[in-house]
Parts: sequence; C-alpha cells; structure tokens
Amino acid sequence: MIERTVGYSVVGRFDESGKLDTQKRVEWADAYNDRWVLNLVTGKLVKIGNYWLEHPHHRRYARVALEPGGDAILPGNILNTWRGFGVEPRRASGL
Repeated sequence: MIERTVGYSVVGRFDESGKLDTQKRVEWADAYNDRWVLNLVTGKLVKIGNYWLEHPHHRRYARVALEPGGDAILPGNILNTWRGFGVEPRRASGL
C-alpha cells in the first residue's frame, strides 16, 4: 500500500511488464472480495481483499520515487520504482 499518493492511499503492484499498477483501496478490495480465506486466528472465513488490507504485515510505503541506482526501498520508507533501463546498451555501428 502506498499512503497519500494523491490525497488518498492506493494499493499497487508491479504487473508482468514491470509497470506499477495502482488502484484505490476500495477498488482493490472489491476486485478480490469475491474470494474467501480462512483466518487462522479466528477460525472464520473472511473476504480476501479486506483480509489483506487489514493484515498487520502487508507492506506499506510512504510514497513512490524514481531513483536510478538507488535501493528498492529508499530512506523514509519510499518505494523506488526504478527497475533499470528497458534496453541493453550497445555500441553504435560505424563508430
């Protein structure tokens, strides 16, 4: 979860191409709340979207940044979305 990115918290995930996809919390929960999981503490079935959002160990970040060469998590609990260049460098022909 990314807190207060645009005035409200969003849930984000990196898609197959490496792009950060974000949704509002309620939209994300609605997309997954048709599935159920057993809460091992209470022994009850709960909606998986709400379960994840309320779980104390889901990852939370203050915000996102694009910091080439930086660590995946920057100081201040900032998620670094830099994943490298999309192409490999090569020498130009004829030089």
